[in-house]
Amino acid sequence: MTIIRVEGTGHEHDECVLELAEHQFTELLIELGEMKDRVREGDAVPDSEVKKCVSAVQRAIDHVFSERKRLDEARRKRAGIVHDYAIDFDAARDEIGRRLDRLRAVGGAGEVPGGADRG
Repeated sequence: MTIIRVEGTGHEHDECVLELAEHQFTELLIELGEMKDRVREGDAVPDSEVKKCVSAVQRAIDHVFSERKRLDEARRKRAGIVHDYAIDFDAARDEIGRRLDRLRAVGGAGEVPGGADRG
């Protein structure tokens, strides 16, 4: 039986959107760091500017996480994954057929009703 796990099954567009969101987040963190440096140097930074920047960082964080979640869900859906794994039913069916053939050969029980496919 084969278990299919999510790997690199995403679309380039989804990856690009996530990359842009992460880039936006990084830029906002740099801006926030620069603002922090200004405060340390004794510059007066208006509360409204600080609140605006912190709010923008929070929105960027939310955007990155939502894009990451959307991308992961799209990957899982394309791979046929429910929860954390997917079962390859064709491989499972073939394996069951092979095992039934072995049992039949050893036990001499005759044919199994409906037959079994060998992979």
